[in-house]
Amino acid sequence: MPQQSSFKKGIIPARGEGSHLNPATHGAVTYFTIYTYNFCWPVRTLRQQGPDGQWLLQTPAMAAGLTDHVWSLWEWLTFPVVQRE
Repeated sequence: MPQQSSFKKGIIPARGEGSHLNPATHGAVTYFTIYTYNFCWPVRTLRQQGPDGQWLLQTPAMAAGLTDHVWSLWEWLTFPVVQRE
């Protein structure tokens, strides 16, 4: 196995050594990352060229037809989970 520098050994845990997060926190961070990626981060390979030649940004959620705009992080964090009528 290649030797890692002592700097990296102390800061970055190797895969398989476990996580410093408990399972509930790890799950929450995973969902947060996945949902912000899908709604808040435009992906270059999904962009489309508009009628005026400008590139239109698109997120994976927009490509799937789940939303019609790129969400700001604030909009996503403050959106109610349960929709009340």
